[in-house]
Amino acid sequence: MFLYRLFCLWFVLLKTADSEVLRAARLKMGERMKGFTLIELLVVVLIVGILASVALPQYEVAVRKAKLTRLLPFLRAYKNAQEVYFMANGIYADRAEVLDIAPPAGCQIASYGHIYCPQSFYDNDVDRGLLYVVAYPIAFRGDNSFRQAENGYVMWLAHSGYTGEMACLAQPDSAIAEKVCKSLGGIKDSTRHVFFGQDVYLLPH
Repeated sequence: MFLYRLFCLWFVLLKTADSEVLRAARLKMGERMKGFTLIELLVVVLIVGILASVALPQYEVAVRKAKLTRLLPFLRAYKNAQEVYFMANGIYADRAEVLDIAPPAGCQIASYGHIYCPQSFYDNDVDRGLLYVVAYPIAFRGDNSFRQAENGYVMWLAHSGYTGEMACLAQPDSAIAEKVCKSLGGIKDSTRHVFFGQDVYLLPH
C-alpha cells in the first residue's frame, strides 16, 4: 500500500513536471532559476520513499525485539518460582499469588492468577495441563481492555518433557512477527502448540 501511494504521488508530480520543463525551455539563455526544480524534488521524494520502504520494516522488528527482551528477566524468575513450588508441593501452581515471587514494580496479580503490568502480561497454562509460562507485551485501550502483541515468549517447565526449552511466539498471519522470531534465531516447530494458537519458534539454548 505504501509503495502504491508513492507511485501515485510520483505519477502526479511527473505530469506536473511536464509544464515545468516547458517553462524552463522558454527562459532566455543566461537566466538562472532560483531553488530546486520540480524534477529535482521528484527525485528526492523517490529516493526517500525507497529508503523508507526498506528501513521501516527493519525498525519495527528492532522495536519488537527490544520489547520482548525486557520480558525475559521476570519470566525466568516466574519459571523458577514454579519449579520451587513443584519441589515443595508435587504440582505446579495455576495461580501466581501462591508463588514465592514479587511482581515487578507497577504490576499486579489478577484475581484469576495472571500478572498484569503496564506494558506486559505473564501467565501459565498449568490448569489446562500445558506446563509452561508465557509473557507478552501488551497495549491498553481506552476502555481499559488491552491488546496482546503479535509476539511473545514461552518457557516450558521442567516436568513438561521439554526441560529448559524456550520459544518465540508469532501471530500466524503476521510477516513481521515471523521475522522477529527468526531474527532471534528461532526455528519453527509445527509440532508444538500453545493455548493462544501462535506459531512456535524454538530458540537456541
